[in-house]
Amino acid sequence: MNSDDLFDEESDDLFPQISGSESRQDEILFSDEDDDLFADDKPSESDAENGIPMHTEIPEKLSCIPKTSAAWKILVVDDENDVHVVTRLVAENVIFEGKQLRILDAWSGEEARQILVENPDIALVLLDVVMESDTAGLDLVKYIRETLGNPFIRIVLRTGQPGHAPEREVVVNYDINDYKTKLELTSEKLFTMVTSSIRAYKAFQTLASYNRDLEEKVRERTRDLEAQKKEIEKARKKAEAASVAKSEFLANMSHEIRTPMNGVIGMATLLIDTPLTREQQEYAEIIRSSADSLLTILNDILDFSKIEAGKLELEIIDFDLRHTVEDILDILAMNAHRKGLEFACHIGSDVPALLRGDPGRLRQILTNLIGNAVKFTEEGEVVLSVSSESETDSDAVVRFTITDTGIGIPKDRMDHLFQSFSQADTSMTRRYGGTGLGLAISKQLTEMMGGEIGIQSEEGSGSVFWFTARFEKQAEGRRPKIIIPEDIRGKRVLVIDDNATNRKILVKYLALWECRSDEAKYGTEGLKKLHLAVAQNDPFNIVIIDMQMPGMDGETVGRKIRKNSAFDDLRMIMLTSVGQIGDAARCRQIGFSAYLSKPVKRSQLYECLTTVAAKTQNGGETEEKFVTRHTLTESGRRTLKILLAEDNIVNQKLAEIMLGKLGYDVDIVNNGAKALAAVKENFYNLVLMDIQMPEMNGIEATKAIRKLGAQNREDQVPNIPIIAMTAHAMKGDRDRFLEAGMNDYIPKPISPAELDKVIRKQMRLQEQGGGIPSKKEKPEDTPEDTHEDMHEDTPDEKEIFDPDEFLTRIENDERLGRLLMKSFRNDFGQRMKKMRESLKKNDAEDIKLQAHTIKGASANMAAHTLTQLAYQLEKMGETGDISRAISLVDEIERAFEKVDSRLKKMFG
Repeated sequence: MNSDDLFDEESDDLFPQISGSESRQDEILFSDEDDDLFADDKPSESDAENGIPMHTEIPEKLSCIPKTSAAWKILVVDDENDVHVVTRLVAENVIFEGKQLRILDAWSGEEARQILVENPDIALVLLDVVMESDTAGLDLVKYIRETLGNPFIRIVLRTGQPGHAPEREVVVNYDINDYKTKLELTSEKLFTMVTSSIRAYKAFQTLASYNRDLEEKVRERTRDLEAQKKEIEKARKKAEAASVAKSEFLANMSHEIRTPMNGVIGMATLLIDTPLTREQQEYAEIIRSSADSLLTILNDILDFSKIEAGKLELEIIDFDLRHTVEDILDILAMNAHRKGLEFACHIGSDVPALLRGDPGRLRQILTNLIGNAVKFTEEGEVVLSVSSESETDSDAVVRFTITDTGIGIPKDRMDHLFQSFSQADTSMTRRYGGTGLGLAISKQLTEMMGGEIGIQSEEGSGSVFWFTARFEKQAEGRRPKIIIPEDIRGKRVLVIDDNATNRKILVKYLALWECRSDEAKYGTEGLKKLHLAVAQNDPFNIVIIDMQMPGMDGETVGRKIRKNSAFDDLRMIMLTSVGQIGDAARCRQIGFSAYLSKPVKRSQLYECLTTVAAKTQNGGETEEKFVTRHTLTESGRRTLKILLAEDNIVNQKLAEIMLGKLGYDVDIVNNGAKALAAVKENFYNLVLMDIQMPEMNGIEATKAIRKLGAQNREDQVPNIPIIAMTAHAMKGDRDRFLEAGMNDYIPKPISPAELDKVIRKQMRLQEQGGGIPSKKEKPEDTPEDTHEDMHEDTPDEKEIFDPDEFLTRIENDERLGRLLMKSFRNDFGQRMKKMRESLKKNDAEDIKLQAHTIKGASANMAAHTLTQLAYQLEKMGETGDISRAISLVDEIERAFEKVDSRLKKMFG
């Protein structure tokens, strides 16, 4: 590398040139004004503000800044005597910035090392590159910077051979300040280079001194900050304690409010199903509606509180988008139909179904937006559309659009909709109710899902709410493959419905299943198309008819069809938005093959079509079965075989009767070891597994079942769904269940609806090839933990026994109530006898087991005081400290006597 390439003299601004008249005198004086680069000895605070470095790290090997000497020392290291002479002539004894320039001479690297050790305050080294070796100069540079660890000395390399120029990397690494060839260094240039280097040395020394002072200030400031940090930590702990207290208060209030609310809603629902006058029916509906609204407000406040505290987290689990959306429709359709609204849903065929995300929060957003649409729409329709926004191999962005024909929103109010405690108009709160939190929460949840939310509306012309959400895609594939049975492939189907949205959705579904479809807006138009198809020798096979149509309703169309022998082979399916008692029976008498409620789920319509189209020949006659949404559900249930592992007699009876009423076939065992043996010997679709059982608990039994693998029916046993039944599902317990290989869990006391929901969900996942979930995943749609907020304070006397809750749980079945009362009484006596024996032996583990069993049975009996006391005793057993157990056992027995007394009054 050529030296001219490395250092361009003409472009080097580091060393200012001095005119010839000033270059040499016996005494030359320089002032700071000659060079603005180092005008001040000490950097100012404004320098720091402008980005000029205020702190330079001092190497550990240099214990202190070199003391200022009476002269500026310049070390000349060169094996040529002429160089030493010239340098002395140029710089010796010159007064520069109040000090004399003093020259020190060394003719080799070794001499230079000795002088450097004896003179740590040397300001400048003029160093030859080639002396006793080709790299002698560079070796000395390395010695100065690394061995001595001196960053203050300015180093200028000089050589008579341009080819010895060091690489630029060497110059940078060893902090070489300049490089010159001897030929280019005239006296004037040499002098200028020396004085400029001295200025740089002085500035560097000043900066280091300032740096030392700054470090001391930093240490002082650090001590102050540490003290402040301790104060902040104290304040943080106080804030956390306040947050915990707030969370505990909200959890306790949630528990205390939900308990009576459950009774209000449950009993109102039961009351509505009894014979009532029109006035009584109206009052009961108002009670239930008000209770539902209060519960919604409670949920909104709790969610908003979590969002404010930053404690609302999303679950990432496998779920089926199509089933999640369709499950919402059953609930929301009732409110829409009650107001006489058309309610429809369409999920695009290109939308990925098998996704990973939080289906519970997705359901919450949809429920809020669709609920609002129904609330603010007096006539017309509400339509939910689900489409694919974008998609990659790993994730998908799904768009949800809710369109209504309601009151609309003024433009000047739309910006406030998604703010907390805000509605389009304050009068809406009085007219329609609501907290104004729903949309704010929905916005937060949408953003947490990586999406957006927005609205398009015009006052008086309805609204379109939309939001997007990003989900991961499951590894199993884009969506379940649709297998089209030959029974419906190519079949010709006519849709008669006055609502264009419904017709559009049904036609799209039929095209997906390769049916040939047509549509008609009115009954008369539909009849004409049926006659024309027969005349063209291409008759329709199935007709889908809406019940409520202007001019000619669905029943009338059905009667006209059945009166015409040309349509004897035509199958009729009735759809209704406003179903009344007796409608299905009348439709069956008319000759309809099926009766379904709107909005029809795609899966439900698919099953209905395949069932209606299938013909079973028996003696030349066709046996047909009338199809409803209930028969479609029941047909799936009757084929299921369930194993129940539960040691508590009361819970056994209750679960057995619940499962029987739901239509499931059930076998019962009383411990984990028997459950394992039963699975080995028999085929089961699903196992309900209690956690606390003698001999082998539910966790151990599940692990053993998962290990069967190659030993028994490899295709069935390893993946059999196992659902935990527990009376106390804390967050840590949930992880234990999943780690053991369980698929889901349901808390005690068990609700028939929740039990059926969990079973059907697991069967649906099995059909999709679902396996055992990861322990990091929370099962989809898992019921909320009902005992997570239990506390040790004994509840009030009014909570000893809740007859309304108990009757709701057993669906007012007095025979079941008497049976459970008897089983509860007998089992409690046996448990207490074992408890007393365990107390004598100080057997904490058995005390825990007995208390856990009593707690579960008491919860099912709605004996809240007894449940709380048993929970406290169970916790004592867990800790091993049973010193207060005797008095607690006495309390449990007294509480049982009160419960038993009330049960006797109810059932005799």
